[in-house]
Amino acid sequence: MVVEHNTNEHYSYYLHFHLASGGFSGFKDDTVEQTGINSPQGTTQVYVYWYPKDEYSRPLLIDIQESSNSWYQRRYLDSNEWDPVKDPPTRIGTDPKILPLLQSIKKKPTGLSPGTIAGISVPGILTGGAAVGDVVWKGPALLRGLLLALRTLF
Repeated sequence: MVVEHNTNEHYSYYLHFHLASGGFSGFKDDTVEQTGINSPQGTTQVYVYWYPKDEYSRPLLIDIQESSNSWYQRRYLDSNEWDPVKDPPTRIGTDPKILPLLQSIKKKPTGLSPGTIAGISVPGILTGGAAVGDVVWKGPALLRGLLLALRTLF
């Protein structure tokens, strides 16, 4: 049950209070089970921070009130995995550390890492079939590089 809703110019946060069955047993974002959040038995109060304040708002930061390591941040914007916050805020709602934490999660890359893309691109230059896929993936800049590589080979 949500018992408190607060907002500022950048983000919203909600206090969820749960007494039934001894507290929270897990967390879901819509229907997707969230992992990595340790909720001690008997946890009854959780603050959930949503960012940004627009139609794309998502829960990105959680503060579990009954836990010593109580702050968790979503690993990536579209991830269901959460990690403990290394230097957590000390105040609910107004701590100056909250907004930078939310913004850093928003900026984390989704999809393939640059290293993975680089690994895919190298074989793509040397093989015909993969090169076509790479052209679509990387666009005109890769096409120029591919043509230069082919001229060098032939």
